[in-house]
Amino acid sequence: MKEISAIITCLLLYFNGYCQFAVRINITQLPAQPKTNVIFIAGSFNHWTPNDEVNKFKQDSAGNFYLKYPRLDPGTYEFKFTRGSWQTVECKKNGADIENRIVTIHSDTTLNFSIESWKDLSMQQPRKHTASKNVHIIDSAFYMPQLNRHRR
Repeated sequence: MKEISAIITCLLLYFNGYCQFAVRINITQLPAQPKTNVIFIAGSFNHWTPNDEVNKFKQDSAGNFYLKYPRLDPGTYEFKFTRGSWQTVECKKNGADIENRIVTIHSDTTLNFSIESWKDLSMQQPRKHTASKNVHIIDSAFYMPQLNRHRR
């Protein structure tokens, strides 16, 4: 009887350790500009490849972006959304970088995310200067002998 119990326990541990889960990722909100029809997910599961066709979102008839993984191993994953390159990675509305998103998969799951902005949009916005009016450039080729170079 102990042998059968031990075998059943081993089998349960074996199958539990090798189970996979269905995961659906939805993008619930996008920035107004630019209108895009291409979104990718890059992360620890695909060597951070920003334009991996396997990890390209699809659109439903209403235009909503989604990605389905029918069999995903349990574990913790880090990722970010892109429009195909690291120049077009997601960021905060003010253009600041965001930390990697982290999710732990341990059952069939539906995940919903919103994207505030894209990095290439924030780079197009002119930076506001904080220097007062009496600050000006002394020389465009100021020599620094300690560094053996010229600076503005």
